Amino acid sequence: MRDLEVINSLMIDTLYGSKEFTLVHGDISQVQADLLVVSTHAGKGKPKGAVLKSLARRYGKLDFRSMLKIFSFAEDSYFKLKAVHPTYDDYSVPFDIYFIDSPPNMPFNSILMIRMPSPAYFSTTEESLSAYEKAIAGIFSSIAILEFNGHYCKTVALPLLGGARSFPKPEIMSIILENSIKWLDYSAHTQQIIFTIYDDNQIGVWNDVMNSSLGRTVLERNEHEDAIAALRLTLQKRSITYVSVIRNKAICEVLQSLIKTLANDKNIYIEQLGIISVNLSKLPAEMGSFGYSGG
Repeated sequence: MRDLEVINSLMIDTLYGSKEFTLVHGDISQVQADLLVVSTHAGKGKPKGAVLKSLARRYGKLDFRSMLKIFSFAEDSYFKLKAVHPTYDDYSVPFDIYFIDSPPNMPFNSILMIRMPSPAYFSTTEESLSAYEKAIAGIFSSIAILEFNGHYCKTVALPLLGGARSFPKPEIMSIILENSIKWLDYSAHTQQIIFTIYDDNQIGVWNDVMNSSLGRTVLERNEHEDAIAALRLTLQKRSITYVSVIRNKAICEVLQSLIKTLANDKNIYIEQLGIISVNLSKLPAEMGSFGYSGG
């Protein structure tokens, strides 16, 4: 069993506090999350795919008879997307999102499943990417429907939706990031989106694509590894010490996020430290309430 590994992350500052988009390497069926999103084919036959297969192997098969349609992209819907089966012209393509109650033995409270047509169902690459963008927006719209009805999802686990269907990686990552950031900024309840890649040969590519999409500047631990490692350790120790003696809850929460960042990330991004600095700057400058007088 492969351990889950955090490869990359993006922290954003919202009206509801700091939120996080995390790129993880591993099997998404092992992720602890309130909501799991999965994709399957839009062709004939029962839903299937790599994530569904992994879930079935680890926890048993899902009961698709109880799934409920929550969102639609079909021609008779608001989105009016025309997906045509490459072989069967008269086949009504099920381009829809379904809600499934998760069995009690799974580490998810509920599941959203989208039947996503491949690029072959559309006339041009532009049409397929437009459909993909609307599909991702539809997923977060579905989560909004759940949230409005009191079904809150603090953590959302998201695999590479439609990943085996020849969609171009840079465009997909930009679409996923843009919509994830929008949802994290909008939602009062979702705190983290965990984007999971299983393939060993692809995780490095997706990490690079994520950094490129964000215009990232990375402080690599290369020729200055010893100095950076020593600084990281010093910051960790100081932060842990402060958390143990400071009585101000808000300050402790910000320091805990710094400790987590220093402990888990191979690379530290300027944006991450910037978010932590902003959060500290927003706190009242009541030094006397810290309860700490050490150097």
